[in-house]
Amino acid sequence: DAVVRALSRVLMAQTLREHARGGIEARVARVEAFVKELKHLPIAIKTGDANEQHYEVPTDYFLRCLGPHLKYSCCLYKDFARDTLADAEEN
Repeated sequence: DAVVRALSRVLMAQTLREHARGGIEARVARVEAFVKELKHLPIAIKTGDANEQHYEVPTDYFLRCLGPHLKYSCCLYKDFARDTLADAEEN
C-alpha cells in the first residue's frame, strides 16, 4: 500500500509538471485539445464491464437515479437554475 501511494505521488507530480510546462497559451491549447477529444468519444465505453459490476443493483434504481442516457460520468449544468439532468448530460 505504501509503495503504491509513493509511486502514485511520483506519477502525479510528473503529470502536473507536464501540464504546467509552457505558458498559459500552451495550457489552454492542451485543455481545448482534451475537450475536443472527449467530445468525439462515445457517451459510454466498456458498458459490458459496467453491467457485470452492477448486476446486483436493480435496473429500476438506475432508471430513477440516472438521466435519460443512463450515464455514470459527470455532466455540466450551464444554467443550474434551468438545466435538467438531460440538458447537463448533453453539455
